[in-house]
Parts: sequence; C-alpha cells; structure tokens
Amino acid sequence: MLFIDYQNVYRGARECFHPEADAPSIAGQISPILLGEHIVATSPFDRELAGVHIYRGRPDATRDPRGTQLVHGKSRRGRATHGQP
Repeated sequence: MLFIDYQNVYRGARECFHPEADAPSIAGQISPILLGEHIVATSPFDRELAGVHIYRGRPDATRDPRGTQLVHGKSRRGRATHGQP
C-alpha cells in the first residue's frame, strides 16, 4: 500500500526538477500509480502494490471553482474522495 501526500510530492518535484519561477503549473505533477509501480519494480525486496491512497487538500469552491469541479468529477467516476471531519 502506498500513501501519498500529493501537495508535498508536487512541491518537492517542482523544487527538484523545475526550480525556475515561471515553470507551468503542470510541472511537478506525478502519476501516483506509476510512482507506486516504479517503487515496487525497483525495490530489492519482493513487493506487491496493493493500492495507492492519495491525500490532498480540497480546493476552496469560492477561490477555485474549477478545482472543486474536478474533485467532484473524480468522485462521480468512482474514485473515493473524503472530506475532513
């Protein structure tokens, strides 16, 4: 099982691979499933990827209506999304 704090991974990837201030917002985005598969494939141990859980904040609907729509769309397509209690 792989657990990812997406915002920290995104920021770390931007700092490492795209340090320029004018890098497009897509720079630093990753595929969580491909990352998990890479970790399993390159491990010296016998591992199996049982699942990938991604944790991230939810966009503020008043400041980022498009981001809010994307989160709701993922939920409708069968991806589990959970809010803070």
